[in-house]
Amino acid sequence: MKFRNETLGLGMRFYKFESDEDYRILALVKLNGNDTAVFMDEETFELHTITKDELENEYTLLSNSLPFAVAGFEFGSEKLFQLFFNEEIVTFIKDNLYSLFNESQYKLRFNLIFRVYSYMKKAVFDKTVNYILTLNNLYSPLEENLNTIWNMYFSYMHKSTYVDTIGNHDNINMEEVVNNKAKLPDSVFDRAEDYLNTYILSYEVYRFDASVNIDNVNMKYFFIYDADRDEYYIVLYVIDTTRIAMETVQLMEENKDVVQFMLGQN
Repeated sequence: MKFRNETLGLGMRFYKFESDEDYRILALVKLNGNDTAVFMDEETFELHTITKDELENEYTLLSNSLPFAVAGFEFGSEKLFQLFFNEEIVTFIKDNLYSLFNESQYKLRFNLIFRVYSYMKKAVFDKTVNYILTLNNLYSPLEENLNTIWNMYFSYMHKSTYVDTIGNHDNINMEEVVNNKAKLPDSVFDRAEDYLNTYILSYEVYRFDASVNIDNVNMKYFFIYDADRDEYYIVLYVIDTTRIAMETVQLMEENKDVVQFMLGQN
């Protein structure tokens, strides 16, 4: 990994093995421009200055990051603040191109592009964004806007994979589920089956972290995010093909006349 501004981006994560079984992950939060950069340890949230040689020889880049753009505009004399992200920014600017030149109506107050990864914990995400804003002297949004940025990220990163969010009100102890001391309630599978348009026969649940390469998972899966514990869990499942077949037969029986007509059998 070359230590240059054009190849490194804020938010990029690197890992380093401390032993055969222990590693730590650091996120890039500031480029100093003198062959050093500032990184945040994702476990302790401490800041570390790392040189170009240290980064290239001791650390490995976590791949599969995506650019995440956030922009905030103030509206009118009341200074109402609204955030947009990714394609929303482009759409807003195109729709309001003329008005953007009139600062009395719209004023850009916040603009940031950084790298994000799937299934980041909220504590890590919030700290990373906070450090990027503070260390790079960027406009600092209010706390409620940081929560909005998190919600934008959560929605953006989970468009292609089903993630079921739970909390204390769900009365699910995921640690007991992982340790086979409890089962997931039917409500979780009702939501999953409805979203995935399938039926689930059996499942296994594991705690998920950055050490898991999702590309190597060869079973069907979805995720559970425990918002109170700020933890992700991956649910590997087997489809209930018998139930799907029975439903297909029943559906064909209910629409027998239509099927016969389409097949030309009068």
